Amino acid sequence: MDTAPSRRGPVRIDQDGPWSVSVAESPHDSRSYSLYIKSKSNHSPTHNLTLTRTAMEIIELDHKLHDSILSTSKLPTLPLDPASVPAVPKRKSAFLNTLSRLASPTSSK
Repeated sequence: MDTAPSRRGPVRIDQDGPWSVSVAESPHDSRSYSLYIKSKSNHSPTHNLTLTRTAMEIIELDHKLHDSILSTSKLPTLPLDPASVPAVPKRKSAFLNTLSRLASPTSSK
């Protein structure tokens, strides 16, 4: 019996503008989503674009869009609850790890 949590289906947003956007949870990472952006314009050099972003990146983008677009725009409400998004553990970069090892007085020589 499969006890995996059910995943939400894709969300499609069709606006009157030149783009349509579909969003689906990534099948490989529950913290990531795929954004499918399709141009409705024949003059656009890119007709289809797929982006994979974490839930926090999507939430931050939503805040930026709402801050930069006029309040008269019809932006849909983001279906993600920021409080329910798990925090991504911070990782040191490989460069900082190397510096830490080199600067450590107990490092083996």
